[in-house]
Amino acid sequence: MRRTIITGLIAIAAASVVALSGCASTAGGSSSSISSDDLVGTWVTGESYGVGVNPFLDISEDGTWQGSDGCNGTAGTWEIASDGALTTTAGPSTMIYCGGAPLPTQFSQAKKAKLDGSSLLLQDAGGATIVELTPGTAPTPTNSSGGVVGTWGSVTAVAGEPVLVLSEDGSVSGSDGCNTLTGTWTSDGTTVTFGQLASTMMFCEGVDTWLVGASTATVEGDTLTVFDESAVQIGTLPRA
Repeated sequence: MRRTIITGLIAIAAASVVALSGCASTAGGSSSSISSDDLVGTWVTGESYGVGVNPFLDISEDGTWQGSDGCNGTAGTWEIASDGALTTTAGPSTMIYCGGAPLPTQFSQAKKAKLDGSSLLLQDAGGATIVELTPGTAPTPTNSSGGVVGTWGSVTAVAGEPVLVLSEDGSVSGSDGCNTLTGTWTSDGTTVTFGQLASTMMFCEGVDTWLVGASTATVEGDTLTVFDESAVQIGTLPRA
């Protein structure tokens, strides 16, 4: 009987260790469990690289996110389980080198998220901390952008769904639903003028690649209306 009790106590202790291990901080001290409500908000690294904007992640309660490494920006979707397991997607990003930390990439590649006091720890599959973030404020686009900076269209890079990412440095990247697009843009208020968009040359059956013909666009509310070089409207993209 005594042996049975001891065996039971050992089993309970082992189970407690397993349960607590999910709340242990890799940086020392204890960290708490995390819910989707805890993740929602703007998170920053506190780093400044002197280019573009400071790195940030803006995580929305509707399951989408956007971010910048201080130079390049991208967006995607996110989902977190009760044990802190993190699932993310990421859309296309600009590929400019500015010396900043790859914060959006760190978020999209993270497999776990935990709280350590007021800090958010993004971790790899083994539980090692990739980056530590603190609550912050997303930067406001400059007035010259006319509210154009950001992601327009699908944030999940699903085949057949067009998307454009207009970065504050004047670069644009995205997809016409089949091919990857890169180029430049300028704006005068809410009117956007695109430089020649470079595109890959894949063929995707059944996909309308109208976006590759973009020449100009206008912004009205949360809608980007796209026109070709003849000023004919060829499509619209919602703000992501």
